[in-house]
Amino acid sequence: MKKASKRTSKLWVDNLGREVPASYVPRYDKLRDRAVRKVHAAWVKQRQALEQCLAMSVKELNAVLKARSKDTKMTLAEKGNFQVSSFDGSIVVSMEQNYRILLDDRVKEAQAIMEAYADKLISKIEGLDAQALAILIRGAFSAQAGGTLSTAKVMQLCRMDIPAADWQRARQLLYASMQPIKGKQYLRVGMRASIQHKYEYLRLDIADCWPEEVGSEK
Repeated sequence: MKKASKRTSKLWVDNLGREVPASYVPRYDKLRDRAVRKVHAAWVKQRQALEQCLAMSVKELNAVLKARSKDTKMTLAEKGNFQVSSFDGSIVVSMEQNYRILLDDRVKEAQAIMEAYADKLISKIEGLDAQALAILIRGAFSAQAGGTLSTAKVMQLCRMDIPAADWQRARQLLYASMQPIKGKQYLRVGMRASIQHKYEYLRLDIADCWPEEVGSEK
C-alpha cells in the first residue's frame, strides 16, 4: 500500500509536490487535510484488523479440519467446501470454494453444428419452435460486454437433450470445452437464536455499517 505524503508543522506539500509554508495554507485546507488523513488512518487500521481476523479464522479452521481428518478419516468435500458448527449448533462457520467455467475453442465447433441443425429445422418445419431454438442458440453464443460467453446460457443448451445425432455431438463438444477454474474462497459465519431459527450470517461489509443518522432529515 502506498504511503500518504508526509508534511511537517512548518512546511506542507501540495498536490504538485511543492513545499508551502504552513502560514500560507488556508484554514479550510488544513481542516480537510486533517479529516482525510484521519479517515485514511482509520481505514488502514480496520483493513489490518480484517486481515488478522481472516488469518486467525483460517488457522483455526485448518486445525479443526486436520483434527477431523485424523479422528474420522473425513476430508474436504470434492469442491473444497468445509463447514463446522459449535457444539450446540448455534454458530456455524463455512469455507466455500468458488469456481468459474472457461470455454475453450471447441465451443466454436459446437456453435456451428447447433446453428446448422437449427437452420435445417427451420427449412423443413418453418415453425415457431424451430425459430425459437435458433434464437436461443444465437443468444447463448453472443459475447457479453466483457467479450466472454455466458456459461449459464451455454449450459441451458447442454440441458436440451435433443436426440438428433448432430445435436448430441455438439453437446459433447460443449461439455468437453468447459474448464473449471478455481476462483476466490469465501468464509461465512452465521448464528441462530435456537434450532427453530435460521442462521443469520455476519456481513463484514462497510456499506452494511452505514450510520442510520447519516442523511436523515433534521
